[in-house]
Amino acid sequence: MPPCRIAVIGLGEIGLNRHLPVIAAHPGFEIVASAKRHPVATAIGGVQYRDYREMLASEPAIEAVAICTPPDVRGRIALDVIAAGKHVLLEKPPFSTLGAFRQVRLAAERAGVTLLGGWHSQFNLAVERARDFLADQQVASLEMVWNEDVAVYHPDQEWIWQAGGFGVFDAGVNGISILTRILPDPLVVRAATLRIPDGAQTPIAVEIDFAGLREEDRLHAGMDWRTPTAERTIAIVTRSGHHLRMPNSGRRLEIDGTVLVDEANLEYPHIYDRFAELIAGGKSQLDEWPLVVVADAYLIGRTLPADAQGVPGVRTGG
Repeated sequence: MPPCRIAVIGLGEIGLNRHLPVIAAHPGFEIVASAKRHPVATAIGGVQYRDYREMLASEPAIEAVAICTPPDVRGRIALDVIAAGKHVLLEKPPFSTLGAFRQVRLAAERAGVTLLGGWHSQFNLAVERARDFLADQQVASLEMVWNEDVAVYHPDQEWIWQAGGFGVFDAGVNGISILTRILPDPLVVRAATLRIPDGAQTPIAVEIDFAGLREEDRLHAGMDWRTPTAERTIAIVTRSGHHLRMPNSGRRLEIDGTVLVDEANLEYPHIYDRFAELIAGGKSQLDEWPLVVVADAYLIGRTLPADAQGVPGVRTGG
């Protein structure tokens, strides 16, 4: 079959450095256009437009669109793309609300187009191996650490501190998406603490305790954007005594001290492999559970001030 003609909306760091190179190298896709309010220099973005609506009207050959904008505007964009009859790939986190998630999912079902929620960390080989191993296990303890320096990974991106911008959840939801994929039971928030800097609407650090099947189970996740050294690790102990560890953003899998998977970063090639399969099969793939966890943390979590010294876009809190 000829490659699927695709466009990209949003050419920030993710769209420019993750999606475009992968699409350019993928035999199943051909990039024909891109859209960004403020044009950027790229040789692989096809015809570049300032307005995605103009792009959709001017490029009828487009068959699919990857939406890589900040999450708060993706709902409106996705509805417009679906109304134009195009398949949709959503960068993570797909939307700022569960309502938008379900509205767009219903629109795609009615239009008969493919919709893929690109929780990219779920596309590691180690994640599927861990899911298979845990399928018949019960979890006694869980510890997720997802720390990094926001000034390194999100420099000058003030939108992340605004309502709908997710704050540290923008990174931490990657770890949460792994948990919701590999755990045999739903991930239910029992308590949460969100530390929000002065002048921000979203947290810079979060602690979450989850409800286990037994009272004595201990399931915890922590994420912090104030740490100079990045650490993204998941550790699980099962009731039967197995120890599962996933360091390196979930790309490595160790079970009882034996390394089963240690893969390079192939998340985005795997995403586009899956997108091509779904389009060919007339199917969609969405997982709302990572967004449910974030929403529940906001619903029942307590908020405390946080120090954000030196972080662009926010002031120092108490």
